Amino acid sequence: MNKRYTIQIITPEGNLLGSIKSSQYMTEKILSSMDDVYKSDIITLHTHTSGDDERENNILNALKRTREKVQQMLHDLNWFKKEGEVI
Repeated sequence: MNKRYTIQIITPEGNLLGSIKSSQYMTEKILSSMDDVYKSDIITLHTHTSGDDERENNILNALKRTREKVQQMLHDLNWFKKEGEVI
């Protein structure tokens, strides 16, 4: 049986909108797509801002932190694929 991963969408209020189960391959594709979007947004914000606006800097830092989390999930997913899941 293939390992399946669950992806959930939860509202800011904590309500579960839904969840999907996907293969490791599809989960990697989803996370990789998210990483690409965050990377593009970071590059765009860098290109179109002066760096002096505190609000823009806060947005940029939030995008970077979220991208780091996505990249960590991709790293962990690949580690689990090689080593097996450890709880």
